[in-house]
Amino acid sequence: MQWFDSVESAAKLVSKDVPLKGLIDLCKVVLRGYGILYGDGLIKRVLHDDLNSNISRVEQTLQEMDEKGVVPLDGKLGMALNDLTIFCALPESGGCYGIRWICRTLRFVVVLLSKLGEDPNLSISVAGRATYKEVLSQYHAPVMQFVVGCVLYWAPTRAWVLSHTLNGATNELATASCAKLALALSPVPAAIEEHLNKMGLDYNDRISSVPGGF
Repeated sequence: MQWFDSVESAAKLVSKDVPLKGLIDLCKVVLRGYGILYGDGLIKRVLHDDLNSNISRVEQTLQEMDEKGVVPLDGKLGMALNDLTIFCALPESGGCYGIRWICRTLRFVVVLLSKLGEDPNLSISVAGRATYKEVLSQYHAPVMQFVVGCVLYWAPTRAWVLSHTLNGATNELATASCAKLALALSPVPAAIEEHLNKMGLDYNDRISSVPGGF
């Protein structure tokens, strides 16, 4: 259950200006949640690799900014989202691509947790597939939609997660924690999406490659 508190604490450090170090730190904490919710199987691998690759894109862009002597606009808290989107002014650039997909991933996590927090009887499988259809499927080509839908179908049961990765927590506690974290995390992707829309960088790309190394 400590993961819920860790994500909430990390999210509080990501203000409306979205400091990039804080965002990366938050994403790395979120990554650990895939193992809690999905165990060590294929679903965790697909979701983990996807988010981790976009974290790496942003980190690489930050390194490029540092090498070119880019000075943060605020001059105090380090690079923020606005610094990155000025440096990478094209939607297809690595930094903007990474930020865009981090935003979508965090929105996926928020909606998934919200669904699991609203209904204590909703299965992780049903919640995951409904969330994918609502949040991410529009950005994937049909073959990828089919594969991801199939992969998410094989999510473990709530009972398995409670007894194995949540160390015997009650369903009531886990359900309440999901709802609480969804509310705490939701401002982060909302702030990113607002900024990307303002800068004209929320490009509606569609991924066609099949995830998971198939």
